[in-house]
Formats: sequence, C-alpha cells, structure tokens
Amino acid sequence: MSAMNTQSRNPFLRREVYLAVVICIGLSGLQNASHVLAEGVPAEAEHSALAINEADVVVVTFTDIVHRAMADSPDIDIADARIDQATQLARQTGSYRFPKVEISGAAGPEYNDPAPSDESGVATTSGRNLKLIISRVLFDGGTSRAEFNRSKRLESAAQAEAQIAVEDLFLEVALYYIDYWRYQLELVQADTFVSTMQTLVDDLNSMYLGGAASKLEVDFARARLASARGMASAATASLNNAFSELEYLVPGLTAFTAVSPESFSSLELLSLPAYVEHGASFNSGFVTNELTSEATRLRVSAQKGRFLPTLDLELSGSIIDDEGGPSVQRDKAAAKLLLTYTLYSGGERRGGVRRAQAQLKELEAERVQLERDVFRSIDQSYNNITASKLTLNAITDEISANVELQRLNRQNLDLGTVNIIELIDVEERLFNANTRKNDVIANMHQEYLSLTISAGFTRQLLEKHQVTLTGL
Repeated sequence: MSAMNTQSRNPFLRREVYLAVVICIGLSGLQNASHVLAEGVPAEAEHSALAINEADVVVVTFTDIVHRAMADSPDIDIADARIDQATQLARQTGSYRFPKVEISGAAGPEYNDPAPSDESGVATTSGRNLKLIISRVLFDGGTSRAEFNRSKRLESAAQAEAQIAVEDLFLEVALYYIDYWRYQLELVQADTFVSTMQTLVDDLNSMYLGGAASKLEVDFARARLASARGMASAATASLNNAFSELEYLVPGLTAFTAVSPESFSSLELLSLPAYVEHGASFNSGFVTNELTSEATRLRVSAQKGRFLPTLDLELSGSIIDDEGGPSVQRDKAAAKLLLTYTLYSGGERRGGVRRAQAQLKELEAERVQLERDVFRSIDQSYNNITASKLTLNAITDEISANVELQRLNRQNLDLGTVNIIELIDVEERLFNANTRKNDVIANMHQEYLSLTISAGFTRQLLEKHQVTLTGL
C-alpha cells in the first residue's frame, strides 16, 4: 500500500472509531466496560469523541469479512486449480478401461527400381494406403488399474488439502478480526483513561495553586498521564497493525467497526476426550495424510505390476493401393494377441518400487508427527479456554470492586478527603483490568476457533458462516 493510502487511513482509525465501538460495547454485553466509559469521560471529551455522523459508521461482521477473503484469496484459487488437475488426472488414467482406436493413411508418388512387373513398366507409381487399428490392454500386471485408483485417491486428497486451505484462511481472518475488535475497544478505553487523567491533572493543578495539593501529587499525576498517553498510542499502533493484516487478506478493505467475537463464536465446550476422538477421525490433516498414503500404496502396487508381462488385443484392417507394386488394391484384416515381457531394464522397475515404498514410510512418519501436533494443539487450546474462563471471572470481580472504589474516591475528591495517589492508582487499575478482560475474551475465542478446527469440526463451522468450496 502506498504511503498516501496509509496516511489517509490511520487518522480515521484513530479519531473516528469511538461512536461505533461504544455501540458495539453495548451489543457485546460488556456492561462493566460501558459503565466505566459512561462515568469516566468529561463532557468536552465526550463531545469530541462522539462528534461523528452515525450514518458514517460501518459495522462489518466477521462473516462478511470471511466471505470477502474467500472470494479474493490466491490460496483458494490454487486449491481449486489443484482439485481440477487431480480430476483430469483421474480421467486420464481411467482411459485404460476403453479401447484405443487409431487410423492412419498415406498417399503420394513412389519410385521403384526395378519397376513393378506389370504391363506399364513405369518405375514411378502413385501409392495410397489406409489403416485402422483397434487395441485394448487385456493384462498389464494390474498397473493401469492401480494407477487409476491412485489418481482417485489423489483427487480426494486434493479436496482435503483445499479444505485445509479454507481452514487456514478462516482461522487467520478470525485471529486478526478479533484482534481488531480488541484494539478498537482498548483504544476507546485508553482515550477515556487519558481524558480522566487529564481532568485529574487539571484539578490537581488548581488545588496546588490553592495550596490543597502538593507538588509531589501533581508530578505523580502528570507521570501517570504521560503513561496513559503512551498506552493510547500503543493501542492505536496495535489497531492499525491488525487492520493492515486484515487488509492484506481482503484487498480494498476500508476502516470499519468490528463486532464482539461473542456474536459469532460460542464457548460451549465438549469434553477433552470428545475433541481428541473426533479430531483423530476428522482432522483435515489426518484425512489428507490417509488419502495420500492410500494413493502411495497403490503406487507401490503399480510399480510391482511392471514386473509382469503385458497382453494386448489388436484388431487391424488396411487398404493398400499401388504401393510399390502392381496397381491392384489389396485389403487386409488381422486380429492379434500381443504378449510383451521386459527381461531387463537396468534396475529401473525395482527403483520405482523402492522409491514408492520410501514415500510411504515418509507419510507414515508424517502421520506420527501430525498426531503429536494436533493432539497437543487440542490439549493446549482446551486448557487455555478453561483457565481463561476462571481468569475472566476473577477480572470481572476485580472490575466491579474497582468501579465501586472509583465511585467512592470521586465522592471523597469532591469533599477533599481522598488520597490523590490512591485515586489515580484505582483509575489505573481499572483501566488495566478492562484491558486484561478484553485480552482474555479475545484469546478465549481465538483458542476456541482453533480448537474447533483442530478437532475436525470444520464443516459445522463453515456451514455456520455459509462458507463453501467447490469440490468439498
């Protein structure tokens, strides 16, 4: 993307995201976060943040983003092309089941010395011939049949690999979409925190001039204000980075408002053994490996079949007229059985067998490694989700306590009986707790989608978002 486009995008992400994100907070059910925002934003800051035409807010759902990514993905186009290649290979190798028909013909003058022994005695004659051959393989050691069955397995493997491409793209879009939502919400909360700290600094400056606050308290508040601005800048950078990742997957994407992952990702878990059992049968990587292994076993059989003789049936008919002989048309028809056996090929056939067997061993080792990776991924995602649920409950309690403490501190501030450092500390703890809550929610839903795909529930997940792929 050009620098001009980047410069025109970032201010929008930084300044005009507030109204839409506040709307999405209400939609996502984050009551605590919206409560903090409602209490913490001064009137002048609220006016500047919400000074946007609501008609300009564009809310884009996760399903919309996924459809756009799928429609414009080179990886999906490559997967479709590979399915088509495998389909045509199956048609090509299946041709052994049908007879082969060939026709050939030739015409032109011929010079013969000595001249044909006919009445003309002319050395140059016009020759013409036409030949038709129909042949069919009767037996080739099972090589052709094995190659055909192998190509059918490869066609199914190409479809499974296409599903993996869909899964990878789906999960990548989900991860960045959820990050985008997270940093949008964090940006609003960070700017609210900055506004709150700025108000406190202004109040403390007034109190300091009136002798009601110490310079130490003012300096502490200014330091926390600088820290808050740094957090807001970091949130802005993270938001822009998440958008750049989505823009890479969806060219032409413009800044939008994301919705909470709670609207498209459920956290209802099965038991861990159920995920492992289902993944062992339906994980796309396992399916691809098994189909490729079956194709390779058939490849071994095909190579072994080359050690046996081949038997072909050939039916032929020809019409020969004045070809190097008397100008008399001759017709010929024949039916033959052709037996062929290769006595020695310099080790070429045995090398083909051993190469296919080595490929099969490689696939078996890949299966073992794949099982370790998939089952580890399922275990980790499941454990992270269950642990995050407990963490989320604790953070929610922490937010509730800090909100109540914030209310009391502000009442005491009006009465002039609050400890300024404690007041600022509560504001900071509340902001950090809300940020951690956003992170935990985002991470849980990212882990859940990863768990769903690793455990082989891809079809159910794709059906939920109306995602299909030709050939699957």
